[in-house]
Amino acid sequence: MMRPPAPVPPPPARVGLKEIVAFGAGDAGFNIIWGLMLSYLAYFYTDICFFPARMVGFMLLAARAASLVTDPAVGLWIDRRPPGHQALPLLRGGLVPFMVLVVLTFVPLPRGWPIVARALCAGVAYMALCVSYGVVNTAYGVMTSLISSDPAIRLRLATSRMVGATLGGLVVSMVTLPAVDFLGHGNRQAGFALFMMVVACVVGALVWLPARLCHERVATAGGDMAPRQLVVSLLANRAWRRLTGAMLLTMLGSTFLFGALVYDVRYVLHAGDRPTGCPRGWT
Repeated sequence: MMRPPAPVPPPPARVGLKEIVAFGAGDAGFNIIWGLMLSYLAYFYTDICFFPARMVGFMLLAARAASLVTDPAVGLWIDRRPPGHQALPLLRGGLVPFMVLVVLTFVPLPRGWPIVARALCAGVAYMALCVSYGVVNTAYGVMTSLISSDPAIRLRLATSRMVGATLGGLVVSMVTLPAVDFLGHGNRQAGFALFMMVVACVVGALVWLPARLCHERVATAGGDMAPRQLVVSLLANRAWRRLTGAMLLTMLGSTFLFGALVYDVRYVLHAGDRPTGCPRGWT
C-alpha cells in the first residue's frame, strides 16, 4: 500500500536576511546575462562570427519582438496559477533550459557553413534565449509582491535586487573580454564558448538561490479577467502609460549606449576593446 505524499510545509512567516540576500542574488545573475546581451552580443556576431551588420540588426529586432508576446503571456499564466505556486514553479522549471540557451547563443558555428545557415541558427538560438530569459525573469520579478505584503519588506527586497543588479553589471563589464582572451589563449571564438559555459554555471547558481530559498506568501487576485479586459484597463491607466513610456525610453537609451560602446572604443578611439568595460562599469 502506497503512502500518501507528505504535505508541503508552509513557508516561514518571517522574511529573514537569508531570503532577502538570496532574492538579490537572482538579479545579479539576470543582469550578468542582460549585460552580455546588451554590450557584447552584437560585437560577437559582427566581429567574431562575421555576420553583416544589417543581418545582425534584423536578428536582434526579431528576437526582441518575440519577447513582446511571450512576456505578457507569462504574466497572464502566473495570474491564473493557484496561490503559493504562481511564480516559483516557472522559475525552477525554466532554469536549466535558460542555462543551456545561454551557452548555445554564444557558440560560434563552423565557418564552412553558408552564412545564411549560420545566421539562421544563431538567430533562432538568440530568440530562444530571449524567450527563456523573459519566462524566468518575469517569474522572478513578480516574486517581490508574492514574498510579502509588508511595504517595508518589499522595499528591502527591491534594495537587495538593485544591489545585485549593479554588482552583476559591474562584473560583466570588467571581466568579460579579459576572461575570453584568457580562456581562449587569444582565440576569441573558443574563448567566448568557454567563458559562456562558466557564465551559465555561475548564473544558474545565482538564480537557483531565490528559486530555492524564497517563498510565496501572498495570494493575488485578478486572474479571472479576460486578456482583452486587462489590456483595456492598462491602456486606460494614465500612471501605467507614463511609467511604461519612461521605461521604454530608458531601455532604448541603454541599448544604444552600451550596444555602441564597444564599437566606439575600438573603431573611433582606436583603443582596442579591452577598455570598453571601464566606462560601462563606471555607469
